[in-house]
Amino acid sequence: MLATLARPRWWVLSLAAFLVRGGVVLVIVPVVALPSIAGLAASLGPILVGFVFGEPSAAALILTAAVVVALAAWLAVSANVGAWLDIALAAEAASDEDLVSPRPSVGRPPARRAAAARLLAHLPTAVAVAFAASRIADAGYQEFIQPGDAAIPLILRVAGRAPEAVAALAITTLVGEAAGGVAVRRLMLGASVPAAVAHGFAKLAQPAGLVTFLLTDAVIAAVGLPFWAAVSMAWDDARIALVDGATGTAAALPIGLFLVTWLAGLWILAVAVAWRATAWSAEVFRTAPARRLVRQAEVTSLTAQTPGEGI
Repeated sequence: MLATLARPRWWVLSLAAFLVRGGVVLVIVPVVALPSIAGLAASLGPILVGFVFGEPSAAALILTAAVVVALAAWLAVSANVGAWLDIALAAEAASDEDLVSPRPSVGRPPARRAAAARLLAHLPTAVAVAFAASRIADAGYQEFIQPGDAAIPLILRVAGRAPEAVAALAITTLVGEAAGGVAVRRLMLGASVPAAVAHGFAKLAQPAGLVTFLLTDAVIAAVGLPFWAAVSMAWDDARIALVDGATGTAAALPIGLFLVTWLAGLWILAVAVAWRATAWSAEVFRTAPARRLVRQAEVTSLTAQTPGEGI
């Protein structure tokens, strides 16, 4: 934590990596008006009817293809950009003598290899998506037929109808993110992509790795949830002021409060994710690589002795 607080550059790198890999949803969702049941039915009803009865229209097929292409492009770009940021941040942490001693010899693998390791670590997430898709779709259909409490956001009502699917997605995503982060750092130590990913999952089964995983993610949740709630409430006040046409102080106060809340939350979140990344760097680089360096030093010392000494 002290190393993280002393290096604002790490905050920027970590926040950028977090946002580009999907954390931007946490920042945007509080200020986005989610559609209602009626709005979704009006927008997607004609398209879904064609799929249900086996006769999708050309517009539905084009829309589906566009969504698939957009998701694939986003995955490719976010994985590569996030991997490059991960490598840059981990390399700086590895060079910190106060954080990792003795300092390991790390390289900078191509971003595409690190991105491949990140995506490979999310194979369990892909399985969870396949499992959860039908459950969430069924829950959404039930919500269309028998809507729940309108005061509760739609996404929460759907999640409440399929809690096991949401839990499976959340757990596999968190595990995949942690294992992928470890895998990137193992790649920097010279491991292959499959070996790095395997070590990432094995690390989570070790006591130190499990504690690091649970503690750092608990802190992120403790920071992220209040951030989401505070920004959501501040944005509601600012939106009401804008819709009502408020001017002067009546408009400046809620808008200013929203901006301050949003920026302060981003700063706290940046420090938290930087601390998590630094904790993983210290955990990975201080174990096997450090022992390897010690063994190499011992071998060098033995070979430097004269024949009559040592062994």
